[in-house]
Amino acid sequence: MKGSGDNVTPILGYVESPRHSGGEPPMSTLEQRVTHLEKDVAILRQTAATKDDLHQLQEKMHMLFREQTRYTLTIVLSVVGIFSGLIIAAIKFA
Repeated sequence: MKGSGDNVTPILGYVESPRHSGGEPPMSTLEQRVTHLEKDVAILRQTAATKDDLHQLQEKMHMLFREQTRYTLTIVLSVVGIFSGLIIAAIKFA
């Protein structure tokens, strides 16, 4: 490990192995490696989203977007109506 970064200083006496440069320690047997991979795959299967999950999320997002749009339009049209009424009243009674 040479001082290759802006503020990286090599540790005296430290020699980085060319076969392993970080992460988890190397596993000595194939069985250990397969067991480790099986655990990783099991975790991925538990936490991965299915197509149905994504479809439900998409439907919910569309529903919420429609609700938000409807709410925003209601507010904008109400404010425009109120100010139009105030302007008409000001002109009529001025």
